Amino acid sequence: MRLLATPCRHVVVSGGYFSRHVAEILAMQLDQLVPGVSYAAEPLGSDIGAYLALAKDSAAIVFDLRRYELPAKQVAALARQRAAKCVVITDQGLSPAADDADIVLPIAVEGTPFDSFAALLVLVESLVEAVFQLVGNAGLERMRQWEESVHIHRAFRAGPEPTAAKPSS
Repeated sequence: MRLLATPCRHVVVSGGYFSRHVAEILAMQLDQLVPGVSYAAEPLGSDIGAYLALAKDSAAIVFDLRRYELPAKQVAALARQRAAKCVVITDQGLSPAADDADIVLPIAVEGTPFDSFAALLVLVESLVEAVFQLVGNAGLERMRQWEESVHIHRAFRAGPEPTAAKPSS
C-alpha cells in the first residue's frame, strides 16, 4: 500500500461503533512504522482538528461497516474537500462513505449474531505487512525507537524469531 508507505504529512484513521477497535489497531501499528499517523476516536468531536489538518499530501482511512454511520460519510467528504487521499474500509454492501473514497476496500463481515471481524483483521494485518515491506529498514528503525521509548524489548530483525537455546544441566 504505497499510499501509506510514501511520506505523508498526516494519516488519520477512524472507525465506527465496533470497527473503531480495529481502526485503532491499524493506527497503532502504522504509527510504529511511519510517522504522522493518528487515531481519531471522535472524528466529528474533539478529534476534528486531525481532519481539518488534512491536505493534498495527507490520507484518511475510514472504517464504516454495515449499519453505516453518518460521521464516516462526513469525514470522507471532508478529506476529499481538503484534497487528501481517502481509503474507506467497508463491507460488501459498500458504505455511503465509499462515494468520496479514492480507494475502497470491501470485506465480508456476515456473522451471527454479530458481524465477523475475521476478514477485517486479516485486511488490517495485510495492510501493515505491505507498508512494512515498502518501508523496510526505516520501519524497523522506527519500531526500535518507538518500542525503546515505551520500554518494550524484543529482537529487531525481519523474519522468524530464533529459537531459544535450552539451558544445559
